[in-house]
Amino acid sequence: MTARRRVAFGVASVLAGGCNQILGVQSITLGDGGTVPKDTQKATMCITGSLITPCFVELPSMDVSLGGVIDTDTDSRCSVQSQDGGPDVCVIGGKDLTVSQPLTPRGMRPLVLVAVDDLEVDATIDIRGNATNAPAGSNTGVCTGTGAGQGGGGGGGGSFGAASGGGGGGGGGTGGGGAGARALAFVRGGCNGAAAGSSAAGGVSGGALYMLGGASVTVSGSGGVLASGAGGAGGTVGANGGGGGGAGGLVGLDAPSVTIDGDVIAEGGGGGGAGGASQTGTTGAIGDTSGAAGGSGASAGGNGGYGANAATDGATGGASAGGGGGGGSVGVIWMNYTEAFVDGTVSPDATEPM
Repeated sequence: MTARRRVAFGVASVLAGGCNQILGVQSITLGDGGTVPKDTQKATMCITGSLITPCFVELPSMDVSLGGVIDTDTDSRCSVQSQDGGPDVCVIGGKDLTVSQPLTPRGMRPLVLVAVDDLEVDATIDIRGNATNAPAGSNTGVCTGTGAGQGGGGGGGGSFGAASGGGGGGGGGTGGGGAGARALAFVRGGCNGAAAGSSAAGGVSGGALYMLGGASVTVSGSGGVLASGAGGAGGTVGANGGGGGGAGGLVGLDAPSVTIDGDVIAEGGGGGGAGGASQTGTTGAIGDTSGAAGGSGASAGGNGGYGANAATDGATGGASAGGGGGGGSVGVIWMNYTEAFVDGTVSPDATEPM
């Protein structure tokens, strides 16, 4: 979506389908069904969202500005809160909350940013797949189904918002299967790609970021959220397959008024190319709006999913060439709003709560 449009509750939607919930602040007690801080048994105040309802002993009363690196496992600003059936999350709240400098969330827990009033993103938030430092909430939730390659076969791509590509067979081995789309019932990241039979690693998935505003969530023209999956590793010389690409992650935007002037991207990574008799496969590309190409080599990796385009399977190799890794699927852009103004790029198209 690139054209600027206004969406009002009860009027034609900028996104397909869905029923939009008006957010609000409510007072509940422990056991009333909200998400509650793990360290309190006191009555709590909650800000109601469509996918998660963060709660506080007292509502945040100070404005918060964020930037730099946030480790969701260790950062003292995190309120660790539970989800029914899902991973614990790191909640950081403020009266108004602004991402004023580039922000890189890392750690096992997904990141939930909450503003009692207005939440604004004026810089880039980077939760793309990264093999060295996995993004916050990557590979959380159920991630079974994607198959590892066997022998010289390539690994299957990771899945999330859609089905992933399967790995190609080669070198006398079989490729790993892809997996279907994952149901979204809580805040979670995408799934990693699977390794090739020759141990070329799968790509790391995009992470999980949920932004909840009591009045508004804005991604300004100088801001953006990048949540794409990384490419799978290439196979080494010999009949060695490539790793599957990582799936895109989750970006949630939940407020009565949502404005997107920057880019919000959660695409799949390309599968790794396979090695041959004298050839090394290359790593697949990270997901972007024009698609992530699979790596090159004796057998090409599958392309990552992007927009409405499905991830593709890795190419099949012969006796002396491994199979390419499967492409990772798109992630999920989750939008819940009363009215929305979209002038940036949202890819894949957003999903609304039913």
